[in-house]
Amino acid sequence: MEENNFFKWIWRINGLGIFIGVLAFCYFFYVNEIRRNHRAESREIITSLAKDPKGLEKWVLEAGHNIESSDYTLLSLVSENNKVKTLNQVSSFRKFPYYSDSAKNILFINTKKNNFSWLFKGNNQLILRYSSSLSYYNRGEREKAHSEFIYYEVVDSDTNHDNVITKSDKPNFSVSTISGKKYTVIIKEIEKIITMKMIDKDTLHMVYQKEGKGYSLKLDIESFNVLSNALLPKVSE
Repeated sequence: MEENNFFKWIWRINGLGIFIGVLAFCYFFYVNEIRRNHRAESREIITSLAKDPKGLEKWVLEAGHNIESSDYTLLSLVSENNKVKTLNQVSSFRKFPYYSDSAKNILFINTKKNNFSWLFKGNNQLILRYSSSLSYYNRGEREKAHSEFIYYEVVDSDTNHDNVITKSDKPNFSVSTISGKKYTVIIKEIEKIITMKMIDKDTLHMVYQKEGKGYSLKLDIESFNVLSNALLPKVSE
């Protein structure tokens, strides 16, 4: 009899634990849904900058970068649709929260002259990341690069052949001036940027991976010419 009572208590404790677990799951799911809906509702859809006849994009203009010591501000054109259809292909679309989406274009604003230009003519690419915050150190003192520029990781082709452009495809490493001009693809379809730094006022050094191989690249950031691009050696046996 005592053994039966013991097992009854065990079952009761297990049942209580399962019940508490279900309540906790429901609570966190409910809270996350409220937060997600609040984020979506707090973002006003912008309709004057790009077409969205099927209501799939739900364009949002978000703050990007203020280029220090310049007249330029960069704004990201972000879409809820985190995929780009390839030519003559139809695909289904999943909705993603705004904060996790990649930009599909960048608006450059000259705040002094109050004029504007887009980085790309269309919105058929995904801009995974971009930055202008590169500097180098000389004798322990931080200095800005002499020739300011912006670097990007942009997906513009279906590298995994699934008929749609997404974050799963390999990006190009590209650069431009701080006004968005002279956009130049430096390396196509990279897998990963391992390290990147300015080694003097006009030269960027980058180690990256492509097709399973490591490379060391030097780039002149004034002319955007590749100075050298060397395959890293294997370890000697």
